[in-house]
This record gives sequence, structure tokens and C-alpha cells, in this order.
Amino acid sequence: MPIKYYKFLDLLNRRGIKKSQLRELLGFGPNTIAKFDKHEPVSFEVLEKICNYFDVQPGEIMEFVRDKTE
Repeated sequence: MPIKYYKFLDLLNRRGIKKSQLRELLGFGPNTIAKFDKHEPVSFEVLEKICNYFDVQPGEIMEFVRDKTE
């Protein structure tokens, strides 16, 4: 997947928030949170909730990484 969420995972770590806590706070299902670990696509609605909650821009929680095989 070309979209990586390591910035989001780092943000959670720096703010001392566990994924399970965030899941409860924002009403995400367990599959949605698991997608971040696997760098799988999530909906814009999910990204919007995260950006709003943390007061960040999308580029602060995800990054496009070009596939080197292209």
C-alpha cells in the first residue's frame, strides 16, 4: 500500500493514547484500528474524525510512499 500511517501511530505514542482508547473515544470498530497497523485504506470519514480530534492536517498522520517497483 502506498499510504503509510506510521505518523499516526507515532502521534498516538507521543500523546500517550492507546489504540483501544481512541477506538472508544471516536467510535471506531476494531477492524478500523487494525487497518492502521497494516497500512490499509480507511475512509475519509475516519481520517476526518482523527484530524478533528487531534487538530492536525492529514499529512501529519499519513504519508504517500511511492512503490519502488513502478
